[in-house]
Amino acid sequence: MRRIYKVLVASVGVGLGLQQCAPKKTEPEQYVAPPEFRAFLEYNQKRQKEIQQLFKIAPLPLPLLYKEDSAGVGKNFKIEAGRKALGLTKSEIVLRNPYAAKPFPLSYSIIYKNDLVTLFEPGYFACYSIENQVRDLDFERRLNTRRFQYHWLINGQLVGLSEGKYYAFGSINGWEPYSAEVPFNRQPKLFEDERYLSFLTCNGEFGGEVYFYDKLRRNYYMTGATCPNSIIKQDGKYFVLSSLGHMMGGADLQVIAEPAKLRRWKGMQKPQDRKFDYGTHAPDTTGASQVHSVFEFYGLQVFSTFRLEGHTYYMVNWESKTFLATIEKNVITLVDPLFNDALYTHNPVTINYTPDLVLMNMDFYGLAQEKEVACILITGSHLMKINWNDEKSNKAIIYGN
Repeated sequence: MRRIYKVLVASVGVGLGLQQCAPKKTEPEQYVAPPEFRAFLEYNQKRQKEIQQLFKIAPLPLPLLYKEDSAGVGKNFKIEAGRKALGLTKSEIVLRNPYAAKPFPLSYSIIYKNDLVTLFEPGYFACYSIENQVRDLDFERRLNTRRFQYHWLINGQLVGLSEGKYYAFGSINGWEPYSAEVPFNRQPKLFEDERYLSFLTCNGEFGGEVYFYDKLRRNYYMTGATCPNSIIKQDGKYFVLSSLGHMMGGADLQVIAEPAKLRRWKGMQKPQDRKFDYGTHAPDTTGASQVHSVFEFYGLQVFSTFRLEGHTYYMVNWESKTFLATIEKNVITLVDPLFNDALYTHNPVTINYTPDLVLMNMDFYGLAQEKEVACILITGSHLMKINWNDEKSNKAIIYGN
């Protein structure tokens, strides 16, 4: 009976024009840019107008900044502005070599016992508090009992190369011979955990590799990567970010489940001592099944990836701007415009020391070849860029403005 009643009511309602209203379509939420994005978006808007006039294309609605419609490999991505800024405070300083006129460090800086430890010409260390950049003169005196040519942080120890021999610094006895193997030549460490030490090679457009040195088995494992700049370990897997500025630039992220199943290096030389041969270099597919692509983009570069307070961020260089972003599948989302400039580097290295402590080493070949010209230090919610030479000339060469 109830069913008949409902049908009758519905029929009467239709007859009287009382049909149920269809749900209203919800309008997309209007984009409101965070104040931190204003300069970046103004630059992008000006650039878009030039492109629209040149190619007669329709403008992109915010928050969309770029959309590549090509179905080609690596080209199908879009860039958009986030609805919320990351909220990092920023500063920029210049620190100079206290020992000689040559400004640039001999090796990439590291963080050791809450100090930024930098090795300058003629082979002496300068140590700066990561909190206030004040020099730790007492620690410097203890370190500078001999001259060094390179340094690393290995197994939590400060290790230095001096006159062809390796030494580790101890709090009681100072420098002592380091007995463990150092799987590097004069190359920066790319990554380390309890099992592996990682480093890279880069031969520009001819390719590069990432190496994993197994501390237990004392074997080297490798795979192609052009050119590695960061490794993040998450859920037991190794995410290797690579980028290269050749032609229009490109970047890719690979995930490796088990480095020990990659190609094992069996050459007469150790891989860090091997010289690149342009005539015989060819890709090696051994262990390729252990490497899976997460993304591959062309037309931009990604200089760095790091974890901060449980989230993954990327440093992206695109259209003469360098900014921090998140990347989900093919969507690159701006979260911090950094310094609103074209900050550039060729072979950077980024290391997460703790969940809220990140150091990015930056070179610039035209200024100092493979030496570090600056570094970026992230401590919690603050990002500091440390330049090793005069700020104005540094910006003129590195930023291009």
